[in-house]
Amino acid sequence: MTAEESDGYWVDVADLMAIEEGIPLPVEVGKRRIAFFRINDEVFATDEICSHDNASLADGYLDDGCIECPLH
Repeated sequence: MTAEESDGYWVDVADLMAIEEGIPLPVEVGKRRIAFFRINDEVFATDEICSHDNASLADGYLDDGCIECPLH
């Protein structure tokens, strides 16, 4: 699995098999923190930090396909 950084090149960030079903995987790419999620054999990615309270979404949990911040 790769992620594109702002300067336009691709970087390996995680082995696809490291992303377990329903368990968030936090990854740092340069200065960015990304959380990967596997739901029904599909992989999704989002900013790893909650925009409301600077909490790690990887410490949260998945609820019916939605990531729930640990502080909400």
